[in-house]
Amino acid sequence: MSQQGVSAFWKKMKADQALSAKLTAATKKGDFAKLAVQLGQENGCTFTADELTESIRAEIGAAKGELSDKQLVTVAGGVRHEITREEWERIVAIMIKDAARR
Repeated sequence: MSQQGVSAFWKKMKADQALSAKLTAATKKGDFAKLAVQLGQENGCTFTADELTESIRAEIGAAKGELSDKQLVTVAGGVRHEITREEWERIVAIMIKDAARR
């Protein structure tokens, strides 16, 4: 399903606060992608971590212009670094807002 799966997952997450809370609980970049893919599969939405990363990158770029180097590397999973809960919540909020517009 690829990008359709990611879009369907964000819509389901927007409608389900418990699902959203589970995803925002992930604070490590690797945990976030793995958890999103797992929760997606549990909710009938099939996508890969790479497809999720691509979708997040596109949404952040659309919402705020181009990504900074730090954002690009963090979202792409190229840094062994824990981002703050606030940064993850901001990414998830952008995705939820976009899903609401669709």
